[in-house]
Order: sequence, then structure tokens, then C-alpha cells
Amino acid sequence: MKRRTAGPLLILSLFASSSLFADSFPGRFFRFERLAPRTETVSLVGVSSVCQDEEGFLWLGTSAGLARYDGYRFIFFPFVAEGTSSAVPAAVYPVTPARDGGLWLGTYTGGLLAFSKDTRSFLSYPCGEEAGAGPGADIILAVQEDARGDLWIGTRSRGLYRLDRKTGSCTRVPLDPRLEVVWDVLAARSGAIWVATLGFGLYRIDPGSGDIDNFRFDPDDSGSLGSDTAWTVFEDGSGTIWVGTKNGGLNRYEPQSGGFSRFYGDGDFPHDLASQTITAVAEDQSGRLWLGTAIDGLRVWDPKTGGYVLCRHDPQDPESLGDDRVTSIFEDAGGVVWIGTARGGLNKCLAAMAKFEHYKHNPSDRRSIGRNSVRALWEDHSGSLWLGTKTGLERIDPATGAATILNESVLAVLGDSRAGIWLGTDGDGLVRFDPSTRRSVRFLAGDGRSGLLANTVNALRSDAADAAVLWIGTQRGLNRFNTRSGRWDKFVRDPGSPSSLVHPGVTDLIDDGAAT
Repeated sequence: MKRRTAGPLLILSLFASSSLFADSFPGRFFRFERLAPRTETVSLVGVSSVCQDEEGFLWLGTSAGLARYDGYRFIFFPFVAEGTSSAVPAAVYPVTPARDGGLWLGTYTGGLLAFSKDTRSFLSYPCGEEAGAGPGADIILAVQEDARGDLWIGTRSRGLYRLDRKTGSCTRVPLDPRLEVVWDVLAARSGAIWVATLGFGLYRIDPGSGDIDNFRFDPDDSGSLGSDTAWTVFEDGSGTIWVGTKNGGLNRYEPQSGGFSRFYGDGDFPHDLASQTITAVAEDQSGRLWLGTAIDGLRVWDPKTGGYVLCRHDPQDPESLGDDRVTSIFEDAGGVVWIGTARGGLNKCLAAMAKFEHYKHNPSDRRSIGRNSVRALWEDHSGSLWLGTKTGLERIDPATGAATILNESVLAVLGDSRAGIWLGTDGDGLVRFDPSTRRSVRFLAGDGRSGLLANTVNALRSDAADAAVLWIGTQRGLNRFNTRSGRWDKFVRDPGSPSSLVHPGVTDLIDDGAAT
């Protein structure tokens, strides 16, 4: 079977009623383009699932029915369930490609549907009625086609069904008789069927032998499933099974022990996922896991490096995630990651295709840079990048992110031969900072210790002939400071001297290499 890349397929009404090519990240900020599918009657369409067909079209399950996206526009194919108003199409939750080229759809009140892309028509499979399931079996939350072509169908209130394509019979799978909600189903490449449920943990079914294993939460066993509510189940490229739970973290199945490893977060966020409902899991081409949550946005986690980025909706940032209620995640054949949300439409992220690394302030990530106004840059011998911003000096480590070091308004940054860093500030003089001790020495105009012309330092440059000599451009002229001898020289504007500076404000410096 193909590796499944869509996340869990949640009922949008439930959200309304409930209040990772390289090992390192390409940049600490992920940019999202928000797409808002809408119909003539619905201005805000929720997206519950995303998949891609062999022609490259995206197909979406939405609150306004089935939709297709061709990269330019959305086309809707509404289905009206029997006995409902003709003006209200059935909401579509799971959409998954069928091996015959069509699509399988799970709907709200419309049951299981097959959609023909050639004729643009729907064919209904009334599993619940034939099996005597009663009310609720026509609300389909999950659909998966196995290697034989049979369908495994998760319902909102009648458990799990299996549709035999050869005979056309649809029968309820005998799990726990009290089981009602099946959130997600995965047909793994091994042939096993994994079933995520509400309140009854995770099931594994062997279609050949009929054997059924049930994994539950045990407070006395750290290797048990983290919660009895398993919301989504996903198989990555290596065949590892991941389970997103409610309040039980992200769980990884360990075949050798038959148990699970639990992940509640990482790095600076060690307990971030402990109380989350993980609604979607997907893997990108870099091997990173994308984790969607019910009400708290998106996480991008690299299991190889421990890198961990939070992405949440920011009303002030149009490039942030459109909505914190994530319903599905899907990476297409070109490496674009698509995120379906309950109220923020479809979000597009070029995570693996970005040409430029982008470090930007992210209010959800305290490791992101503090301000987007970057005034000065300097790269040290280790490859770390030092930024001068309006609020301070920050260091970006390509492996770990950014850290604020000094709360200064920095205009210029320059490293010296003794591993120190010189800072030109906006009104607070010249500062030498020692990264190893985190101590600093400040030079101010008129303090008696220095000959600094002004406390606003715009530019810094070391002398090409003598690394101990520092050139300093200020608002009132140019300083030359011999850091070895402590001597200060001044070059200012003198209207009576044609060889003096033509203007007192020095904003940039360059050394032409000629001896002076």
C-alpha cells in the first residue's frame, strides 16, 4: 500500500462546539499561503482532508462537499443526501484515491460514496442500512482501501465496517460492542489494519488470520499507549507507525517489544504535547514529522535532530498559519505541504522548496529572533550569525536557533581577533561583548575614558593593516581606536578645511587596502 500522508479526518462541527532534505530546519520560520475555498452560499469553508490524484489535482473534503483544486481555482462537486434539503450539500470528511482512478468519500449523513472523475457522478454504498447499524452509520470519519481492494470504514457512532468489493457485502467488524467512534483507519504496507478510536485505544487487525490486538493505556506501564483516545494513526516512509492521541502525546509503535514510546515534546518544549489532542500526522521529504492539533496549531519536529518548531495563527501576520484548528496535513508529489483547517481554509507551505532560509519573529517560538527589524549582520568563525536588531544582539546557531544576548538597540556588529564582538548602538555608545563570559565593556562619549565622538555608532570596520585598530562611524564624525594602546583619534567636519569630512554623519565604512 502507498504511504498515507493525510492526517485524521475530523468532524468540523466538533471543532465549532469545542472551546522535517537536510537534517536541520531551512529557517526557524515557516511561511504559509492561505487559500480560502468558498461557494456561492458559503463564504468560509472548512477543510477536513486533502489528497492528490495521479494527474496532480488536489481533492479536498470540505464542509461544502467535495472540492478540486488545480492550482488556480476550487471547483465544488456537491452531493445532497437523501431526505435532506437540496440546498445543503453533505459535508465530506475523508477523501482517498481509489485504485480504479476514482475517489472514496466519507460524508456527514450521506454515508460512503464513490466518485467518478470521468462522469463527475456519485455512487452510494449504504453499509449501515444493510448491516442493520441504525442511526449514525451514515456519518463516515475514515476510509481506507487495503491491498485486496476492500474498504475499511470508520463511523461516528457504529464502530468499524468492512466492505468486500467482490461480494458487495458490508459487515461490522467485531471489536468491542460498546465501541462507537472510529476516528481514523490506516491500511499499513505490512497488510495490517490499524484503527484509532475514542475511548477504546488502538486496534490492529490481521485481515488474513482475523487476529485482533487492542492497545490501551495502562497508568502502571510506561510502554503502553499514551491514551485510550487515539485520534490518528500514520505510517512513515520507513514503515514506523505513529499514533496521535488526546492528552497522551505522540506515540511510536515498537514492534520488538509490542509497546509504545511516548513523545510529549522536545528541546525547549519538553511537555508541549502532553495535554494536546494530536489530530494529524504527516512526514515531509526531509523526514520531519508535521503534527496538527485540535486547537493549538501545528508543530514541525525532526526526530533525527530534535529540532522543534511551533506554528500558530497570528492575526498580525498574514504569513502565519490561517487557523489553529488543524484537521489534516498532506505533502504532495512536489514537496508542498498542505494543511487543512476548520476555519482557516487550506494553507500551503513550501517547506522543502524554499530557496532562501527565513528567520523571522514567531510569537509562538521563543527561540525565534526577537524583532524583524535586522540592522546589522556578522558571521563568526564557527558559522554562527550575529544580528543587531532594535532590541538587542542575537545569535543564530544553524543547529539550535536564535538567542537574545544583550538588550541593546544595535546598529553595527563586528568581531575581533580575540573572539570578542564590537557593537555599535543607537544612543548607548560602543560596546565590546565577550561571548564566552557574556561580559561587556561600554565606551561612551564624554565619559573621560574614551574619545568617542557620539553615542550613536552607525558603522564599524577593522583596519586592514592592523587588526588592533578599529574604525568607528558615528553621528558626529569618524573615530580611530587603537585597542592595543588605547589611543583615540578623531576625524570631524571642519568647514575651513577641504581635507576634512564633507559631512559629520558617517553611516558606512570600507577599507580600500591602501596604506594611510
